[in-house]
Amino acid sequence: MKKQNTWSKRVEYNGIIFDSILEAKFAMLIENSCIFYYHPFTIWYDKKDSTKLGKRTCSNQYQPDFLVRKLKDNTCYLIEIKSSSDRDHIDTLTKADRAEKYIKAKGHNWDYKVVTEKDFDLPFEKLEKLKKAKETRVTVARKRDSTARHNKFSMQKINYRSIKIPTNRHYKNLTESDYLFFIKTGIVRDIAPD
Repeated sequence: MKKQNTWSKRVEYNGIIFDSILEAKFAMLIENSCIFYYHPFTIWYDKKDSTKLGKRTCSNQYQPDFLVRKLKDNTCYLIEIKSSSDRDHIDTLTKADRAEKYIKAKGHNWDYKVVTEKDFDLPFEKLEKLKKAKETRVTVARKRDSTARHNKFSMQKINYRSIKIPTNRHYKNLTESDYLFFIKTGIVRDIAPD
């Protein structure tokens, strides 16, 4: 019998299951001044050939943690959250290089940043939110285990990680695709009249 996973690095905050508490802390920090999309897309790359990008020619994939647009000055950032010990790791540097090439190839006006726990402090008033997020670790692990069991015996796949935008967010009237478009471009699509 498989042992039940009773602990997980993943935590749930504002409707999103983050891969780590550090990612949730970052989301708490920026939620009032920015809009963001968690794991916005996949970048396909080749570890050995820096000129190759794309699913058809590459075997490695990378999902940046956040696509963030600041509300104050409308600037956009592709953010990777790492522990400070992993910041200069070869994989992190390779992914950073490929992400910057992806941004340039797509013609986006974004900046790429690797953010560590040393780059920010959570304000005192958000510490209670952090405590509540930490308490979701066991629940998230159980959700993941029950999802795997459900998917094994069911045709309907459940993915608890599919929610990538905060439930409590700016621009609540936008659909998920319009929200992502706005973060990518800074433009709100015109809604066709009925």
